[in-house]
Amino acid sequence: MDEFELSEQLLSCVTKIRRVLDERLKTHGASVARKRVLGALVPGPMRQGALATAFEVAPRTITELVDGLERDGLVERQADPDDRRARLVFLTGSGRRVNELAIAARAEVIKEIFADLSAEQRGELSRTLGAVSTRVTAMTTTPAPDPAAPGNGVPLDVLTLSDDSR
Repeated sequence: MDEFELSEQLLSCVTKIRRVLDERLKTHGASVARKRVLGALVPGPMRQGALATAFEVAPRTITELVDGLERDGLVERQADPDDRRARLVFLTGSGRRVNELAIAARAEVIKEIFADLSAEQRGELSRTLGAVSTRVTAMTTTPAPDPAAPGNGVPLDVLTLSDDSR
């Protein structure tokens, strides 16, 4: 198998995993994208701009996502007391419950996806994906946002699929 076919296989697999996760999370009023935003708000409110930066998406994308979350009562926006032009996004009680349900559902799906792999196979896959990730990171011309920078406040583990603590 050449590199192009391998990259297509990897992208296809990730797309399928995301589709299955979205289907299962939908029963709880969530999706992968919604879960990521809800998880990012667990430690405390954030500015929409910081969310966009943390997730490396356009501000409009976060605005549309937060609009839907707000419409569903999972988050609320309030004026930022430190900057009247900015809005802070807060997690509601319903948002916390949906986030917790989504964490549990995601854990079940991930366990099911990797059920047929031995511990050795999972370790090899992890090492291989780590090497690919390191190479892709080295090729990236724009640095990832620094989560410790003022206004970001999103720990990197919140942005990963594997963190079940959020």
